[in-house]
Amino acid sequence: MDIIRRLRSPFALLYFAAAALLLVNLGYGSIINSEGRWFAVAQEMLKNGDFLHPTINGQPYFDKPLVSYWLICFFSWFTGGVNGWSARLPSAFAAMLALWCTVRIARKLFDDRVALWTGWVFTTVYSFAYWGRSAEADMEQVAAIMGALAVYFAVREKRQFWGYALFWSICAVGAQTKGLGAIFLPVGIAGLDMLFSRSVLKHLQWRNLAGLLVGGAVYSLPFVLEAGSRGSYDASGIVLVFRENIVRAVNPWDHNKDPWWIYFEYLPRLLFPWSAVFLLAAAHDVVRLCRREKLPRELLWLLVSIAFVFILFSASRSRRVYYILPAVPLCAMLCGVFLAGPVQGWLRRVTGWLLTLAAGIWAFGGVLALAGPAGLLPAVRDRIFPADVPTPFCYAGFMFLLPLLGAGMLGAFYLIGRVLPRDDVAPARMVCGSWTCVLAAVAVAIPGFGADPAFRTERQFALDCRARMFVAPAIPAANVAFWDSNFRTIVYYLDLPEPARLYSVKALNRSNRNFFSDTTEYRDLAEFREFVRRAKREGGAVLLRRDSWEDLRKHAPDLAAEIFLPDGSPRPEVLTEDLSATQRRAANGKPKRLAKLMRKKLLLRVWRSGE
Repeated sequence: MDIIRRLRSPFALLYFAAAALLLVNLGYGSIINSEGRWFAVAQEMLKNGDFLHPTINGQPYFDKPLVSYWLICFFSWFTGGVNGWSARLPSAFAAMLALWCTVRIARKLFDDRVALWTGWVFTTVYSFAYWGRSAEADMEQVAAIMGALAVYFAVREKRQFWGYALFWSICAVGAQTKGLGAIFLPVGIAGLDMLFSRSVLKHLQWRNLAGLLVGGAVYSLPFVLEAGSRGSYDASGIVLVFRENIVRAVNPWDHNKDPWWIYFEYLPRLLFPWSAVFLLAAAHDVVRLCRREKLPRELLWLLVSIAFVFILFSASRSRRVYYILPAVPLCAMLCGVFLAGPVQGWLRRVTGWLLTLAAGIWAFGGVLALAGPAGLLPAVRDRIFPADVPTPFCYAGFMFLLPLLGAGMLGAFYLIGRVLPRDDVAPARMVCGSWTCVLAAVAVAIPGFGADPAFRTERQFALDCRARMFVAPAIPAANVAFWDSNFRTIVYYLDLPEPARLYSVKALNRSNRNFFSDTTEYRDLAEFREFVRRAKREGGAVLLRRDSWEDLRKHAPDLAAEIFLPDGSPRPEVLTEDLSATQRRAANGKPKRLAKLMRKKLLLRVWRSGE
C-alpha cells in the first residue's frame, strides 16, 4: 500500500512525465549542433579500444574531459554501437538526476508545495528538454552541480567525513564531464549558504580537508591514467583543462563576440515559457529588498546564488547561451517560491493573467505537438500555402518548440488543477487531472528535438558519400581526404576504415580552430596537389564545403577546376548536399538567404582509378 501511495503522489507523476518527455523517441533523428564531437569520439574509442586518448578522425581531441565520452561508450555496449540512443541517454539520465536533486533541495529549504512548483517549472522550461535530449555534456554538469548541492544540504549539520567526501567526489566527476564549473559553482553556492548561516568556521575542519583530498584523487585519476599511457598521443588532458577553463575565460579565441550583458537575453530564453514569471518573481523580491523587508534566509540565499552564477559567467569573456544553464534550476526554484507563496492585489491579478496566457499557449502547442507526428500539419500547410510562402513549420526553432509547448501545457494544467487551492484560481482553469499529464507527456515527445529530416540533410548525404566511395570498384581507404573544414558529424556517419587526411592552405591557430588539437599541423597545398594526382591514378575522394571554392580558386586554380566549374558551381560528377524542400521554403526565394544556406553544404569529388 505504501508503494501504491508513493506512485500516486504528485511527485511520482512529475518524474514520470519528465522521463517520458526525455526518453520517448530519444534516438530518432540526425545529429544536431555540437553532438557530432561526442558521437565521433565515442565511436573511435570503441573502435580503437583506447578510452584514455580521445580522437576525431584519428587526431587528438581532448577539448572535453573523458567521463562524458565514457558514459556514451557504456550505453553503447548495450545498444550495439554508438547511435542516437546511446549518445543521448547520459544527458537524459542527467536531466532526471538534476530534476530530482532540485526538487529535493526545494523540499529541504522550503516545503512540498514549493518543491512541486519548482519541479514542474524546471521540467517544462525549454532548456530542460532540449539539452536533456542532446548528446552533449551540459546537462551532466548541471546534474553534478545540483547533486553536490543536494548532498551539502542533506549533511551540512552533520559535518561528517563521508558527506564531505561525497560532495567533493560529485564535484570531481562533474568536472570530468564538462569542466571546472562543476567545482566552482557548487563550492561558491554552498559557501554563500555558509555565510548566511554563519557556519563557515564550522566547516573548516580536517574532515572537510580529507574529503577534498578524496575528491582530488577522483578528479586526478583519469589524467594520471592518460598521462601514464600517452605514448605518441600529443595532447594533454591537464593542458586542455587549463586552456578550456582558464585561458578561454580571460583570453578566448572563439565565442568572444557577445557583449557582457548577453546573459540578460540568454537566461530568459533558457527559461521559456516561464521567463515572464521568473522576471516577475525576481523583481518582486528585489523590490522587497529595496524596501528593507526581511526576507527568509533561504530565499535570500537563492537570490544571491542566482546573482553569483550570473555574474561569474558574465565576467568570463567567452560567452555562449548554454554556459548559463546551471542557473536554470535555481531560477526554477525562485519561480516555485513565488508561485507557491501568498500574493495579493495587483500582483495576484498579474500572476493569474500570466498563468492564463501560458495555459492558452501551451494548449495550442500541445495540439500542434500531437498533430505533428501524424503529418497533419504539413499536409494542411501544403494545401493552403503556395510553395514559396514560408510558414512557421519551415523553421527549425518552431519545430523544436512543439514538444516543449505540449509538455508545458501538461504542467500548467496539472499545477493549476491540482496544486493550487480552488480559491486561488478561476474555476475555468481547473481543467485537467493528473492522468492528462501521464497520457499526453508520452505523445508530446514524438516529434523529437532537432530531429526533423527536413532540416538535417548531413546524415543522408554522408551515407550517399560512403556508398559512392566504397561501391565496386572501391577506392583505397587511405585515399580519402578532407579540405579545410570541420567534419565532426561526417566523420561519425562515414565511419571510415582509417582516418581521412586533412589539407588546407591555412595555419592552424586559435583564431582558426578546427577539431584538431593545437599540436597538429596542416599539410600544405603541394601535398594536396600530390594527393589529387595519386587519387586520379589509384582512385580517391575529397570532401569539402561549397564555400571553399573561392579559397581554392585563389591558391590553386588547377585543383579548383577538378571540382568546380568556372562559375563556382559543382562539376556534374560531384556529389552535392542539396537544400531540402523545407529549407528552400524557409529561404522564401531570397538569393542572399539561399546563398548563405548553400555555402554550408558539402561536396564529394570521387576519382576512379585511371581517370
